[in-house]
Amino acid sequence: MALVNSQIKQAKPRDTDYKIADGEGMYLLIKRNGSKYWRMDYRFRGKRKTLSLGVYPNVGLKDAREKRRSAKIQLSNDQDPSEVRKEEKRASAVNRFEDVARQWWEHNKESWSHDHGVRVLKRLEDNAFKDLGHLSIDEITPKQVIATIRKVEARGALDVANRVKQSINATCRFAVQQGIATSNPAGDLDGIVKQRKIQHRASLPREELPQFLKELENYSDRGRLLTQRAIKLLLLTFVRSGELRGARWDEFDTKGKVWRIPSERMKMGVEHLVPLSRQTLELLEFGKA
Repeated sequence: MALVNSQIKQAKPRDTDYKIADGEGMYLLIKRNGSKYWRMDYRFRGKRKTLSLGVYPNVGLKDAREKRRSAKIQLSNDQDPSEVRKEEKRASAVNRFEDVARQWWEHNKESWSHDHGVRVLKRLEDNAFKDLGHLSIDEITPKQVIATIRKVEARGALDVANRVKQSINATCRFAVQQGIATSNPAGDLDGIVKQRKIQHRASLPREELPQFLKELENYSDRGRLLTQRAIKLLLLTFVRSGELRGARWDEFDTKGKVWRIPSERMKMGVEHLVPLSRQTLELLEFGKA
């Protein structure tokens, strides 16, 4: 007689382990501690074997029967279900999303600045590996990628969510190119991240520049002197604020009148040379004093 769900739920532990058969070699093994395991006995090339089909209630009756059906198909194709299971586990272990993502990162890190590479990997570690890292990359679905991105988006970190999506997409594309995966589950997700409303700041009109410079000279009277000098350096060099914040004294060649921003601090990974005007040199000398 085939099992029914009520029979499975009502099965109680006994002094010894016992089985309740469902047919075609499949049965529910009830352990003395009350745990319930799905098993399937079969023969392969004359040898008796047992296949584990999961633990009840995580694997219900319907799912266990589906696993039995798959095993029967494998047997009809002269495949040992136990060996197929082992091979799938080996492949899954090798092709986990986290492992492939780290391969992709290693493949590309030489073309990035050091800081950019660190940020890319940290974003994946903080926002993607927990949900996707343990999954075989060839089994990840667009729905799972979307759920991962939505978690980041729910924090209001829209820029991070978009960058995480880009890294997942690049990782999966790399997997397809390497023959590890057959499709890219993140390939059609452009525009999925909410767009933050951008409010552009008005530029300073030319006629207001003289007054701005006068007020900047007096800023040290009521503000931080370091802030005043930083703004002056930005006006004199036209570098990004991040490049200025990370500047080191050994980057400035005052004799050669040039600021050498090293490649590892540049977004494009190429050394950037900034000519230093007389006013800039005076400001730097004043800063050292």
